Formats: sequence, structure tokens, C-alpha cells
Amino acid sequence: MTLTSSLEDFSLAELFRMIDQGRKSGRLTLRVSANPHESDVKNYHVWFRQGRVVAVSDRLDGCQVTMPLSGDDSAVGGFDDHL
Repeated sequence: MTLTSSLEDFSLAELFRMIDQGRKSGRLTLRVSANPHESDVKNYHVWFRQGRVVAVSDRLDGCQVTMPLSGDDSAVGGFDDHL
């Protein structure tokens, strides 16, 4: 399932709470721009397993996990679906 929204609709804390309460697994991609009119957008990826954050990264090119939180680099394997 793909969900696309703006943080104007939900705060980041509300979004994380919904993911936690729903025990969702997958990858959340946050697109961030300092200025909404700029084309320079930075992507950040957060992986969840059963509602818990297991890793975060700003890359998806094979060096994707810059901060595994589970202590197991394989924890993000198989999370190709976006939330």
C-alpha cells in the first residue's frame, strides 16, 4: 500500500504514532526541501518493522543503511514497499 501525504496533514509524530499503533512494516520516504519552490529535494528513508523504527538513511544505492537501529543490517531486507 502506498500512502502519499504532506506533513501539513499530519505531524511527523502523528505519522510515527499511526505506524506504531498499526504495527506497520515497510519504508517511509520523507521528501524535504528548504524552500517549496526549489527543485533541490532531499530524500530520507525510515524503515519500520511491526511499528518500530529499525533503520534510517538518506540513500538507497546499496549503501542504504546509514544507521541500523536493530544491530542487524539485514533488518531492512525485504522492505521495498512504501507505507
